[in-house]
Amino acid sequence: SCASAFWEKLTSTTVSEVMTAFSERYPSPSSEKSREEKYLRKQKMRAYRDNCGLLIDEAATLLGISKTYFVKIENGEKDPTLELALKIAKFYKTTVDELFS
Repeated sequence: SCASAFWEKLTSTTVSEVMTAFSERYPSPSSEKSREEKYLRKQKMRAYRDNCGLLIDEAATLLGISKTYFVKIENGEKDPTLELALKIAKFYKTTVDELFS
């Protein structure tokens, strides 16, 4: 019957496969915004870093964090703690709002 064929197909598909297919077909507007926000953060942070004449590893060392973590923050993949956000903003002589929003 149709119901048993549907059930068999449903049980052979993992939740992950269903979610992946759904998100590919219907991308959420927030994911688009998030890519844009990541891009803007990267551009802002890189501009501030370039203005200071620093390479990524130099900035990370001066801030007391790993290069990997700094890259993730700069690329918008990770959000810094409030304490670190304040430290980065002070380091670049700007505000947290200007740098991270």
